[in-house]
Amino acid sequence: FSRKQILNRHIESVHEGKKPFKCNNCDKAFSHKHTLNRHIESVHEGKKPFKCNICEKGFTKKVTLNGHIESAHQQNNPLK
Repeated sequence: FSRKQILNRHIESVHEGKKPFKCNNCDKAFSHKHTLNRHIESVHEGKKPFKCNICEKGFTKKVTLNGHIESAHQQNNPLK
């Protein structure tokens, strides 16, 4: 890790299981505030900003959208 603070956060969340950011709407807890915010937006507010341009399915993360396109649409593409 490039900084001791990042190493300490990694140790606390991964190895010690600390999840200080609690969702007020359900029982979920998260180790990072941005992960809690993404959870609230996607699960409780229904926001899925990354849309598939082929089938219009929505995703909360771009990497998940890319995986969807790879597995659901490119396997049927004869040009691949």
